[in-house]
Amino acid sequence: MKRFLSLILMLAVMLSCTTVFAAASFTDIDANHWAMPSIEELVNEGTIKGYEDGSFRPDNTVLLEEGTTVCLKLLGYSESDYGKVWPSGPMSLAKSLDLLENMDKKTGDTLLRKDVMQL
Repeated sequence: MKRFLSLILMLAVMLSCTTVFAAASFTDIDANHWAMPSIEELVNEGTIKGYEDGSFRPDNTVLLEEGTTVCLKLLGYSESDYGKVWPSGPMSLAKSLDLLENMDKKTGDTLLRKDVMQL
């Protein structure tokens, strides 16, 4: 159950393929935010990242390419496996692994809970 909740949290936050920022330095999230301990842990593990501008955008929806990248990282893949070109690198790897099989989403689409479970 803890892993499931962690996955939901990870997919509920935004990630990008830019420089990692320490969670404490995000410009748009308070140190007392309810999810800060989990966010810090996931940032330190390299599972999630913030945006180039130093924001984290915890209330944004999660796009297919973002959720896919987190899923690949949870499976042990990294930029060395899919390249630095985002989102085409992670999306190509995910397609080759059939992670996106039967998904009715395309790049840029928002993920729903059912989509997260399908991933």
